[in-house]
Amino acid sequence: MTESRTCISVAVEDDALRFSVDVDGRPVSACLPIASWEERFGPGASDATMLELYRVNQPLIDEAVARCVQGRRGHKVVLRARDL
Repeated sequence: MTESRTCISVAVEDDALRFSVDVDGRPVSACLPIASWEERFGPGASDATMLELYRVNQPLIDEAVARCVQGRRGHKVVLRARDL
């Protein structure tokens, strides 16, 4: 089973939440476009609220990254609304 453990970094850039997560001992770069978050959870995301939403929902978001990584060798993930 893939486990996601630690957020390495997080920032809002170019209308997306960009972060790195340690998944099974390796860093994975991930991106959650604000449009994907709003499609899943509703409008109203700003840079400040995206950082707070990440902190509050980190287990959900990090697990989505881990699921996307399973079976792939890539180290980059772009989350879509359906991934959450």
